[in-house]
Amino acid sequence: MATPTNLTEGYLSRTSVLDSAEETHWDSKIRGLGVRVRNFGGKVSRTWIIKYRNAAGAQRKLTLGDWPGVTVKNARTLAKKAIGSIADKQDPARERATAREAGTVAGLLARFLKDHVKAKGRSENTAKEYSRLIEKVIKPGIGNAEVQAVERADVERWFSKHADTPRQANQALAVLSKAMNLAEGWRLRRSNSNPCRGVERFPEVQRDRHPSADEYQSIGSALKSAEADKAISETAANVIRLLALTGFRLSEVCNLKWVNVNAKAGVITLDRVKSGKTESKTRVVGAATLAILASIERPKDEDGAYVFGDESPTEPVSKWIVEKAWQVIRKRTGIKDLRLHDLRHGVGTVAGAMGANAFLVRDKLGHATLAMTSRYVSKQTDPLKELSERIEGHVSAAMAGRSGRVERLSARRAKRT
Repeated sequence: MATPTNLTEGYLSRTSVLDSAEETHWDSKIRGLGVRVRNFGGKVSRTWIIKYRNAAGAQRKLTLGDWPGVTVKNARTLAKKAIGSIADKQDPARERATAREAGTVAGLLARFLKDHVKAKGRSENTAKEYSRLIEKVIKPGIGNAEVQAVERADVERWFSKHADTPRQANQALAVLSKAMNLAEGWRLRRSNSNPCRGVERFPEVQRDRHPSADEYQSIGSALKSAEADKAISETAANVIRLLALTGFRLSEVCNLKWVNVNAKAGVITLDRVKSGKTESKTRVVGAATLAILASIERPKDEDGAYVFGDESPTEPVSKWIVEKAWQVIRKRTGIKDLRLHDLRHGVGTVAGAMGANAFLVRDKLGHATLAMTSRYVSKQTDPLKELSERIEGHVSAAMAGRSGRVERLSARRAKRT
C-alpha cells in the first residue's frame, strides 16, 4: 500500500493518471479509506473505496461513491460507519452483493430454493423439479429482470412463449407466483403486488392413456431386442418391466433398496420423504416381479445398496437413463404418445377390469395414507396378493405375446374385500 496522504478537496482535484491507468490514494486520517483514480479515454474518475478484512479474514473492498459527489468529509463519515459494522462482525461488501443478486428474479429464485424449498424440508424430487423449471423455463426468459419492477405484462409476455408445453408452463408459473408472494414478505416487493396474479393458465388436456394388449406385446418384444442389441442396459430394461408390472412410480423403482425387498412375504417397502418426514408404504407384488428381482445379483453387503444401481450399488440408476431407454423402446414400437407414467395407469386399468374395488386399486398403487397403511396392509395382504398375481400374470403374458385375457376376481372374494 502506498504511503497514506491527508486527502483534501484540492488534492483530489489535482490527481490524475495516464490513459487506461489506475492507482489508489490512501487517506492518513481513516485507515483503509482510499480514492481509486482511473482514466478511460481522457475521462478521469475518482471513486471512494474502503478496504477491510471480514470476520473470516477475507479481504474485501466496499465502494462508497464517486468524488466530488461524495466529499472528503462525507467519505470519512461513511467509512467510520462501515468500520463500525465491520467491528460488529458484519460484512457490508458481501451484504451489498447479496442484496444486488436478490434484486433480480434469478436471485429471488435462488433464495426461494434455499430459504423456502430446502428450509421447509420439501422432498428431493420436488426440489429437483423446481430447480429444473427455474433453470430451463423461468430464468432464460425473465431471470435478469428486477424483482420490484416486474409487472403482470412482463409475466404474460414470458408465459405466452411456452404455449407449446402448457403443463410445464403452468407449473413454472406456479413456482414464480409462490416466489413473488415470498418476495413481498421479504420486502423485495410491495404488499399485494404479485405480478402472476390474474395471469390465465393454459388449458391442459386430461390424459387417460394406458397400454393396450397389442402395445404390451410390442413393448415386451422391444425390451428383449433392445437389451440383446445393447441399445439399452439390462438395468434400464428391468426398471421398465417393473414399472409395467407393479404400477410403481419411476422414482420409487430407481430408489428401491434391497433392504426394502421381502421376497419371502412378497412385499416391498417404499420410503418417501415428504415435507421433511419419511413415510413408508408397503406394496404387495406378484411372482413376475419377484422373478425379475431374483434374476439380479444381490450384493453380500445390502446396507445402502440399491436394487438398480448405477456404476456402483450405492448409487441409484438415474431416471434420465431410464427415460432415454424408454425413448428407444418407443421408437422401436412406434408408440409415440405413451409415457413411462402411463404404465402406472395401465396397472390401475387392468385392476379395474379384473373387478377390483377402488379400495384395492388404491392400495395397489400406493395412494393410501400412512395412517391407513400402518394398520391396514396386513389385513389386505391376501386379496392384494391375489390381485398382484393376476395383474402381473396378465401384463407379463401380454408382453410375452401370450393370451392377455382379463380374469375377474371371484364374486365371493370381491364381496369380502
